[in-house]
Amino acid sequence: MGVLLAAITFVVVSSLFTEPVSARSTGIIDYSGNPDAGEGATCADCHGNNEPQPTITIGMPDTVVGGETILVSVTVSGGPGVEAGFNASFGDLAGEVDSLNNDTRTDADQVTHTSPKTMGVDGATFTFAWTAPNEAGVASIYAAGLSTNGNGNNLGDAVGTVVDTIEIVAATRVGDVNCSGELNVVDALIVAQYDAGIRTDAQRCPLNDPVTEIVAANGDLNEDERTDIIDALLIAQCDAGIDNGLCG
Repeated sequence: MGVLLAAITFVVVSSLFTEPVSARSTGIIDYSGNPDAGEGATCADCHGNNEPQPTITIGMPDTVVGGETILVSVTVSGGPGVEAGFNASFGDLAGEVDSLNNDTRTDADQVTHTSPKTMGVDGATFTFAWTAPNEAGVASIYAAGLSTNGNGNNLGDAVGTVVDTIEIVAATRVGDVNCSGELNVVDALIVAQYDAGIRTDAQRCPLNDPVTEIVAANGDLNEDERTDIIDALLIAQCDAGIDNGLCG
């Protein structure tokens, strides 16, 4: 009887440890530290806050144009340093994440590993694609990285987290002087105000003050190196459906 109880206890305890490890070996979401995904949970919720913690580094440009697709990398270095995994997600301006290879997979607009990656001298790097949303603003990316000791369970592993931001610049088109993404009579009125000295040139999107600024270069439809009332009339023609050959 004692042997039977011991065997049952071993099976139960063993399942408690091995089942979660199996699930996490193929990646898991909602553990990136994002308050909008998993209520800010990280890999440490299962693996503990052991030392030394790994360093998590996000590689991406400082700015991106709305709708543009870029490469984003998450590198896990340090810690126990045998194998690594990760989970990354974006905040309010989520955009769209896509896997580039068999190292990562996407789930619910998040990205994670497909299997633990062996760590080298410089750690382990996971790369994926991100398409920015079509609106100006600042996007936050949350990433949690796991550095394991390779013993097959969650004991002795270490977790690191990082939060980074990227500025999304609105996609521009000729005539769109207020960075709205559209070319219409409002742009014509704004160009007229600029010509009258009411607005100033912000030079690029997004505008810090949409009431007083303009991207003057976008308003030079006739390419005479001036943004003036003539361009305002041309933009108004475009909005009215009159083909002046400059509407883009």
